[in-house]
Amino acid sequence: MLDPAEKNETAPLAVRGPESPWISILIPVYNVAPYLRQCVESVIQNGADEGVEIVLLDDCSTDDSLAICRQLSEQYPSQVRLLQHSHNQGLSAARNHLLEQAEGEYIWFIDSDDYLINNAVQSLKIIIDRHFPDMVICDYRKRRSLFKKSFPGSGGKCETNRNDLISGVFRYRKMYAWLKIVRRSIWNDLQFPVGHCFEDIATTPHLLMRTSSYYYAASSWLYYRIRPGSIMSSVTRAENHFDIDKNRDMALALDGLADALCDKIGLVDPKLSYHVAHFIGKEYVKMAKRYGDAVRRGNLAVTQSGESINKTESYALLLSLMLQMQRASPMSFEALAQDYLRRGQFWNYLALTRAVKMANSQR
Repeated sequence: MLDPAEKNETAPLAVRGPESPWISILIPVYNVAPYLRQCVESVIQNGADEGVEIVLLDDCSTDDSLAICRQLSEQYPSQVRLLQHSHNQGLSAARNHLLEQAEGEYIWFIDSDDYLINNAVQSLKIIIDRHFPDMVICDYRKRRSLFKKSFPGSGGKCETNRNDLISGVFRYRKMYAWLKIVRRSIWNDLQFPVGHCFEDIATTPHLLMRTSSYYYAASSWLYYRIRPGSIMSSVTRAENHFDIDKNRDMALALDGLADALCDKIGLVDPKLSYHVAHFIGKEYVKMAKRYGDAVRRGNLAVTQSGESINKTESYALLLSLMLQMQRASPMSFEALAQDYLRRGQFWNYLALTRAVKMANSQR
């Protein structure tokens, strides 16, 4: 389901040995010159020692990002390693290449316009030394230090209930790769989908299914910066507009999820089933709302190449996407709607049934 990344043939593959770092902090770089130094130096100032490697990959930036990367690798030669792509390949390919080159036992992806909060690395090291979990989950801050919780509960101990892990992440809807520090062996052959949006949604559930132990730190370790032109702003599906490519990418990211849960987990318990289905159902409701708004305003579906489709074709597309997303859910949308009623969630019930009716109206 996930495409392999295009490899940079000029870069040597990393060889892991007994002196390998305990963590690789992987930072894809593309046109982030105003923020890059703060990002990298936040790791350095966090107490990064000889056991921490920081790997930068410049994806053919057109601003001064590459020059800053070179300055940082020269200023901190024992900690910062620089990789480059020969041509722009996108975030997924950059992350895949970084994974190939990482030498650490644990992997932490950080976006190059974000930065670590004080004591993040030291706190992580203490948890790993004491508990050695497959995954560590942290919280984050955004906008005027607003605290954002990423997982239920108070945390503070190593857990092994995989059902609770999966249902908790889906319940809080925090799929971001940068909130999860994961043992390198858990990644194994898993790769980000090259050329598609929503790469975290395509990979995080599969990481969760492979995780045998986890630790929720319940502490903000990262500041998430909201800025125009960021990766998150580029994948946000605008209101009153139905973007074919992005909505297809969302359905593709979720594709096969129900089957994977059955294969990895076996009998899925009701709590896990509900939270996964609710996540998917809510994504479909948002998709259908944007479609309805776009039709009413005459902003019919358009791809990145500028292709537009007529109303009949767009209805067929919406139906196809709904069916694909429903197949990815451990519960049918009809069963989910009934579960909403049992839980007293009338507005969720109404939104989902309307969205399903919209897709079925042209059958």
